[in-house]
Amino acid sequence: MRISEVKVYPYSELSDKSKEHAFHHHLDRHTEYHWLEEGIDSIKSWCDWFAITISDYSFSNCQCYVHTDADGFDEEELKLMEVTQRLLDDDDEVCEWYIQSLREMKPTRPEEYRKSWETGYCADESLLHGWNSHLKTNPNDNIGAFRAAVDYAVYLIQEDIEWQDSQEYFAEMSEANAFEYEEDGTIH
Repeated sequence: MRISEVKVYPYSELSDKSKEHAFHHHLDRHTEYHWLEEGIDSIKSWCDWFAITISDYSFSNCQCYVHTDADGFDEEELKLMEVTQRLLDDDDEVCEWYIQSLREMKPTRPEEYRKSWETGYCADESLLHGWNSHLKTNPNDNIGAFRAAVDYAVYLIQEDIEWQDSQEYFAEMSEANAFEYEEDGTIH
C-alpha cells in the first residue's frame, strides 16, 4: 500500500488552462440537462389537451424542436375540425350553420382549464406566455397561438440547455457544490 498526497483546489483557484480542462471534461461526461424531462412533460400535456399529437421532437445542445400533427393545419382547418367534432349531426354532415359557428368561434382559453393540462413545471408558464402573446396581435388564431406556445417553450428550453453547457454555469455549479480539482483541472 502507498499513501499519496494531492493538492486540491476550488474551481476559482485554478489557472485559466486548468479551468478550461475541467470545463471540457465536464462537457464530455455531461449527458443530461436539469428540468428537461419536466419541460417535455409540460409540452406533451399541452398537446394532449388540444388533442394534437407530437410526431417528433429533439432536445439537445445541437438542436431543439417539436413537430406536431398540427404543423400542416391552418386556422380555418383547425376551427373546422373543432366545430365538426363538437357539432356533427347524426348523418355526419357539416351543415351551413356549422360553418357559421366556425366563423364565430372564439379562441380557446387554456388558462381557464389549467387543471386539465398543467403539470406544475416552469414550462407551463412559458406555454401560456407564448399563447397569450400571440393572441394579443392575432386574436382569433388558435393554431398560431398553439404553435407560438410550443415554440416559446422550446426556445426557453433551448436557452436553458445552452446555459447549462456554458462555462459560466459550470463555474457557478463547481463553486456552489464545493467541487475540488487537482492542479491540472481533473476533478478530485
